[in-house]
Amino acid sequence: MKKGFIQIPILIAIVAGIIVISGASYVGITKYKQSQSEKDRVAQEELRTREEQEKQTLKLIADQQKALEETRQELNEARTVSQKTQEKVSALEKKVKTESSASKDLSIQSRDLTPYLSGVVEISCGYTSGSGSLWKFKSDYFVFTNAHVVKTPNSSGFCSVTVVSADDKLEGLFVIYPDSDNALTGDKDFTVARLVNYPSGMGIDEVEQSLGRKFKTIPELNYKISELPLCSKQEPIGLSIIAVGYPAFAEQNVQFQGLTLGSQSSRSATNGIISGYDSSKILLANKNYFVSAKIDSGNSGGIAFAKNDNGLCVLGIPTWLSLGHYETQGMVQNIHNVFSRDQ
Repeated sequence: MKKGFIQIPILIAIVAGIIVISGASYVGITKYKQSQSEKDRVAQEELRTREEQEKQTLKLIADQQKALEETRQELNEARTVSQKTQEKVSALEKKVKTESSASKDLSIQSRDLTPYLSGVVEISCGYTSGSGSLWKFKSDYFVFTNAHVVKTPNSSGFCSVTVVSADDKLEGLFVIYPDSDNALTGDKDFTVARLVNYPSGMGIDEVEQSLGRKFKTIPELNYKISELPLCSKQEPIGLSIIAVGYPAFAEQNVQFQGLTLGSQSSRSATNGIISGYDSSKILLANKNYFVSAKIDSGNSGGIAFAKNDNGLCVLGIPTWLSLGHYETQGMVQNIHNVFSRDQ
């Protein structure tokens, strides 16, 4: 009986121990499972974080690559635009240069003409009159004009030459003795005569006294026309020209208290262009010019200037009028047909 009593507590103790051990084991296992689950959760969270970071990194790299590609494309487009712009700029520069050269101002201005005006003179010769220009060759002084202007000198054998300043003041009276050997043919019409002082006793002193001043001497006159270059042997149609002389349309009667005391000629400059070439005179080496500038009787023997790329030049001598049905055209003898500095 006693032995059996002792066994029951022991059994109870054993059962209790088993229960305790089982409970402890359950708790331990539960805690382990919870710990393992937490670790798994943390690992999964870290994995998701890494994956999200990788996605963001990949997206950032993709965005950077896209931006880089767009920048590269924009750069290429900018280079293309820049190249096209540079080509346009170069083309415009070339065009401007070409147009600037083509549109170079070749019109004759007053500043071009004024220095030479007093070198154009009026010639009175018996029953004829016209114009001429002053030239200096070496140490001699000459008047260059048309032969038909001085064809009939006065009874004393000379023609008078009136020199007027650029501002229309009388500078002197001189004479030329025409040389009958100078050309006057159907193709050429020119003469060169040496300029000399007016013969004494012809009233020059009285004219000077009335003006209250002395006339210029021959060396003091304006010979700048002879320093100008000759125009080319054939200047183009459309080139600006100016004819200077003493035309009939610029001649006015001098009147005093209703009485006509005589006539007064005025130097006149008329502008125009080369309008064509005269091909009728086949023996001439160079073609003469038709010009649109007004030319009248009296202009004959004067001077025609042109302006080319090299500046003002001597084109020739106004000579004839060509009569049409409704219009007239002035004719200018090509300077190379009548004069050469080699002569």
